Amino acid sequence: MKIRTIVSVPVVLGNLLLGCGGSTSPAASADSPTAKDEASSSAPANGSETESAKPEAADKSSAAVVVTGVQALEKRSASLDFDLNLSKKGQGGGIQNGQWSFAEERTLRIKKAKDNKILELEVAYGKWEAKPLLGMAYEVPTDNKTYLVSFVDSLNIMRGTDKASPAEEKAVSAEFGWVGNPSALRKAMLDAKLAPDTRIAMSPLVNAALLGAIPGVDIAHAGIMASIKSVKSQGRQVATLDVAGSFSIKSKKVTFDIELKGPAEVDVPTGWVQSMDLKGTVTVTGQTEVGKKGTMDVEGKGKFTLSRQLEFK
Repeated sequence: MKIRTIVSVPVVLGNLLLGCGGSTSPAASADSPTAKDEASSSAPANGSETESAKPEAADKSSAAVVVTGVQALEKRSASLDFDLNLSKKGQGGGIQNGQWSFAEERTLRIKKAKDNKILELEVAYGKWEAKPLLGMAYEVPTDNKTYLVSFVDSLNIMRGTDKASPAEEKAVSAEFGWVGNPSALRKAMLDAKLAPDTRIAMSPLVNAALLGAIPGVDIAHAGIMASIKSVKSQGRQVATLDVAGSFSIKSKKVTFDIELKGPAEVDVPTGWVQSMDLKGTVTVTGQTEVGKKGTMDVEGKGKFTLSRQLEFK
């Protein structure tokens, strides 16, 4: 299915998609003391994940083991509501209201894992349902397709028996290019020692892992910050984060500058976002075509929401 597309633009701050490439070799930091601590954790014979005998110690320095066969269903959505004031040469030209949204489901399955690294990850993209934004439509090459992301000597992305196209590789590696290394978001949290009130180090891959793909947003350079609030180790180890930041979406000559914040919960073993509820404000500027009136200046305000929900199977 075709997905609606918006032209991406540079974002407001530094460090949310489609331009970020994946890593092609495991990072040296995978053998850091933290990673060694994780690797030394013992797993039961049935392959289930273990927790430290001392939860308070686990919260600070280790995580449950990454295992083969873990599978999850993720649902992502975003919505934008806005009001525009139209004018031409300083004269008022009316008010325009608008809405935009997208929704997507996808399934993730770990096909192979070793030493707390995911070496093979299956990503099944569901249909991407999206509305146009001021006439701009967004299409993605991954819609309703399944890919195997693997790492041996380099990152490899396959769709069935066919190698993914350059456009598909770009889209998939933007969020999953860390395969072969420790998960980008997992590693960032462990580097922060899972300590409460500690800000994690952001990077293009951490941005993408945390927020996921958003139409028209340059995820790699989104200005996102995240701080660890708490970690719980009952069952799977989960970190609660406070997330805040800003980015821009551009539709033709109209720019939507977005600031948002809210909570997120991240599964520590995989680095996958289990839940996220970000809300924020939108400032709209630029120009748009209005029928016989021609090009008109626009300014306005709006609201933006971004949510993610993941359920392990």
